[in-house]
Amino acid sequence: MKLLAKLSAFVPLAVSLVWLQFLPDRVPLHYNFAGEIDRWGSKWELLLLPGIVVLFAAGFSLAGLLLRRKAGTDEKARAHAESNCRILRIVLLGSVLLFTVLQAVLLLGAGRGAAEDGAKTAEVPFLKITAIGLAFLFILMGNLMPKSRMNSSVGFRCGWSMYNENTWRRSNRFGGWALTAAGLVTIPAALLAPEPWPLPICLGALLAALVASLVYAKKVYREEKGINNEY
Repeated sequence: MKLLAKLSAFVPLAVSLVWLQFLPDRVPLHYNFAGEIDRWGSKWELLLLPGIVVLFAAGFSLAGLLLRRKAGTDEKARAHAESNCRILRIVLLGSVLLFTVLQAVLLLGAGRGAAEDGAKTAEVPFLKITAIGLAFLFILMGNLMPKSRMNSSVGFRCGWSMYNENTWRRSNRFGGWALTAAGLVTIPAALLAPEPWPLPICLGALLAALVASLVYAKKVYREEKGINNEY
């Protein structure tokens, strides 16, 4: 799975290099929140997202390396590090799948827009697809968070959640539920909402999950410290 996770980062780049051979030199590259084309340019600019994916994967690999190095030779710490690294790899695979879909949508939209002389609006609902893709990623991450062990790279990390193992466990369990709920709310809302609302709905659900998780983490921390929870 380690090799699969690393190689998967190059899938969007490989797909793009093949697809670009069939596109004209000038294609639509950017859309505003109304779905209108507001910038045209060279088709080779469409390699930007695949390049970011490769860098994104490199960052995940570095995080895994740091987790293992920080664990040292202690067997328990190394076991925890390997568990967190497995979570990182699963999240990486899910993220790469999302980026691959988004890149395919961009390439398809660019091709259709370029084929229609003087096109003004997006041919593919990119914002809706982005919101739904992110929602599925939220659900994946939400189910993985409760399985993470206390560390500085994976899971819901803040000063309150990282106070001790109990605050970490409870905070990440609640955070996982909150993030999963955000994804489950976003999917039907994004499907039904007209452009440009799907992406704001997605980001709003994510923000609500984050705020709720912070409030709960502080509550758990205060309970652990024996502090009265009156604000």
